Amino acid sequence: MKVFLETMIIVTLAFILTSCKNNNDNGGTNDLESYLTAKIDGVNFSPQFSGGVRTNIAADTITISGNNNDGEQITLLVPANAPFGTHILGALSGTLSTYTAAYDVNDNADDGGELAASGSITITAHDVNGQKINGTFNFVTGPTPSTTIADVFTITEGAFDISYINVEDL
Repeated sequence: MKVFLETMIIVTLAFILTSCKNNNDNGGTNDLESYLTAKIDGVNFSPQFSGGVRTNIAADTITISGNNNDGEQITLLVPANAPFGTHILGALSGTLSTYTAAYDVNDNADDGGELAASGSITITAHDVNGQKINGTFNFVTGPTPSTTIADVFTITEGAFDISYINVEDL
């Protein structure tokens, strides 16, 4: 869980750093087409901020995240070399090479969000050189092997098309 929280801090910092970039920085693009959407218990979730960060804290991973102004957040964690196809989501295990998801309802609990107890993520395209990944996801939060109590949320119709940055490039 500590590594997950460290990753979340890096994602937040990356959002701050990249959102403050000048539009005239050597022809760089401001990719306003990145998105993450889903339904949470049947209610549309369309975050104001979506993005991704590639880090190598405990493993080489891409963190995909969408946040809204109310502090709600959906986070997906996938291996940096995530291949096309459908992958089972699960709670963090001994390594971060697994596919993981969480939903933070912003309930002021210092828990990093409710982890996926079950679900899947489908990677439909992944351009490692272009640093862009897209796909679909769904999951249900709940008790996991590392937690005994958790709120249950059903996340459905999830989709993302994200350009990500590599922290090592900052």
